[in-house]
Amino acid sequence: MDYLAQVTSPATIFLELWKIIQEITTSNLTNATPPQEAFSRSVKKILELDDAVTAYDNLRSVLLSIQKLRLVSERNGQIIAVMQCIDEIFLRIHPRSVTLSSSVARRPNIPEWLKLHRSRRFDRGFYEEIDGFRLIPRGPLMRHERHALDSGGTNLPDCFSAVGVSSSIMEHSGQKITVIQKVVGTDQLRGVTLGSQTGKELILFVPVAEDSGDIEISHQVRNKKDFLTFDLNKSVNVVDRMVGAIQKVEVIDIAIAPEFTISEENADNFATRLASIKTNKPRITVCGSGNTTGKQDGLPLNEARVINASGHTLWRQQKILQSGLSVELAKKLKIFGTSGFAFEDNASATQINIVDIEGLGRCAILICQDLKTNPLAFNLVTQFQPDWIFVPILDSGADIGRWAHTDCVELSKKSKSRFLIACSMSFGLRLDPSSSPVFGLGMGPYDDGGKGLGRLVKPVFANKFNAPDATIKWGDGTWQQTTITAI
Repeated sequence: MDYLAQVTSPATIFLELWKIIQEITTSNLTNATPPQEAFSRSVKKILELDDAVTAYDNLRSVLLSIQKLRLVSERNGQIIAVMQCIDEIFLRIHPRSVTLSSSVARRPNIPEWLKLHRSRRFDRGFYEEIDGFRLIPRGPLMRHERHALDSGGTNLPDCFSAVGVSSSIMEHSGQKITVIQKVVGTDQLRGVTLGSQTGKELILFVPVAEDSGDIEISHQVRNKKDFLTFDLNKSVNVVDRMVGAIQKVEVIDIAIAPEFTISEENADNFATRLASIKTNKPRITVCGSGNTTGKQDGLPLNEARVINASGHTLWRQQKILQSGLSVELAKKLKIFGTSGFAFEDNASATQINIVDIEGLGRCAILICQDLKTNPLAFNLVTQFQPDWIFVPILDSGADIGRWAHTDCVELSKKSKSRFLIACSMSFGLRLDPSSSPVFGLGMGPYDDGGKGLGRLVKPVFANKFNAPDATIKWGDGTWQQTTITAI
């Protein structure tokens, strides 16, 4: 069977039922009557069949019998039970289960139809798709999922542990944003090697623009509007700065640079240099963002690139929502000549990437203002439940309580994502030459299991950048807790 073609299988049943059950009210979902255990046992027996079509046909027969039930609560209860049985068997191929040591749990049998969807995910990034609905592994991939009642009541996605449903198209203010999904394996050349301690990753923040003049800003007027172009000063050797910082720290899981510090050309040069280095290389490097060489509608894109330890490009993410500066802030930053709000002079992207890295987790990049895309950012977090969200920004700092942190707090209430905010020091030093700007911020989930571990946050700052001081490690015991009372 061609595993690239749409598969008629229990996965298809799940998506068909999802389209039905998502339309019912929350109270009807809460009041659904659970069926007898014998019903679930019969469904699970069907799911053990190897042939996809046979399993599908048998489940369709079960659904036909459900339609004949008189009480709505019973029908809803049995529909949910079928979906939860499908969810349970998908746990056998979920990354959480795959990483479980064989000494801890016996490996269960995997029916042939389930193997088919496993192969399909590695090729396309998702198990199955029908009418724009995609069946995906429920995030996060490397830690426990949200509890069924984490939303403070019944929430359909939280009823399932192993699978979730996502959209192939999202929106920002009515603009269609295409979702690109990808799975990255663990091979050394084109993938990401496994880390030594899952859940205790070491992060290196590299500000790159360390001085007030390291970010160049050019101003032009077009169509009676002010536009600003941001780029790294040509006197700054970004490759040397990146490599120099990386070489001072051992066993880096993730290195991240800020917005507008690494252009596409410099990312190419950094990848080439990284490939020639033998030791002290990050598992992945998020090359901040910078202007692309090519243009769209006559403008460069603001692009972040993710590179593995061998210098191979894993994916690129372009900024969707351009930001800008008020006249007052521009003057404070010593940017003169603007007569009104000054817009970022870059083209808007129309794609968002969701990348599952085996052994590291599900990753997404929201470049600066993309944190505010509506409803894109919210839907991305709730549907995909990423393990990691990388946020390169251009601001005066990434301090606790500033907009980037508070926006991440809001998103963290709906997921168990870990956020990494990277900021240069340039704007902070323009505003106050004596300051010590926060150029890195790590933040954990708003609620991480009810053990007092929620809202953990750790800033990184220094009078002068020093690589060993610019690292954080999850779970090292030196984190603070966010104490925002109103957002």
